Amino acid sequence: MKSGYGVFGKAYETMLRNDPHAKGSIDRLLMRQMRLVDKASYSALYKKTPSVPPQIKRHECFLFAQQFCREGERETIRETVNFTKQMADSVNTPMNRMLFGGTEREMIQRKTDWCTDISRVGATLLQCVGIPARMVYLANRKKAYHGHAVTEAYYCGKYGVIDFLHGFCFYEDEPLDVFTLLHAPELVQKTVGAENEDYCRLYDAAAVSEYDPTNPKNRYPVSGCNQYYLAISNQNHADGQWLMGEDSSRSAPFCSEEDI
Repeated sequence: MKSGYGVFGKAYETMLRNDPHAKGSIDRLLMRQMRLVDKASYSALYKKTPSVPPQIKRHECFLFAQQFCREGERETIRETVNFTKQMADSVNTPMNRMLFGGTEREMIQRKTDWCTDISRVGATLLQCVGIPARMVYLANRKKAYHGHAVTEAYYCGKYGVIDFLHGFCFYEDEPLDVFTLLHAPELVQKTVGAENEDYCRLYDAAAVSEYDPTNPKNRYPVSGCNQYYLAISNQNHADGQWLMGEDSSRSAPFCSEEDI
């Protein structure tokens, strides 16, 4: 089973190793532990029935999350997604002033539209209402700088992809997991619309990382934007090419020693 920063290839490995989250943070750990979704990993990733850690009732977001509870799991998820999407839509912070990471409570308080942060918030809120959830990382390997993060929630007896940033819940008679979406792109298009072609192409490759928000070893430092992300944010990505040497044989220009 393939795991770690390099599951999407060398160029994306360089990009992920230059992630703006702080060294030693839970966000870096989740990426280092992510496992590629493919036929070889399917049984390990999808055959077990997940559960929510019992300690979740002591999480600082537990009481806050109860406002999203509805009669059924699908309705509860939809209410949670409505909250996160509205939060993201209200953010208009330039890259050089953005903050990354922190606890879920901190991210809710300051508001965020960064996909990995809002996906972790969503995964935690769902666990607080009794719905198992984990992180999913996406990459279009045919286009540079074209990654995303979503969540898989386990409800109605199956995993289904939830995009807490854009407000998408992938469901077709049953929840649709990321393995299914990788092999049936028409199902992605049916949910998001044919006009969202770039989004549909994100489901080229995916990796999953389990997240336990109650683990006392988790570290939640807050960081600002780094040199690498500031550099690529000021570049034109229209041609889909790597611009900072990520796909070359030389070392990445900004990686810290810890992440090489």
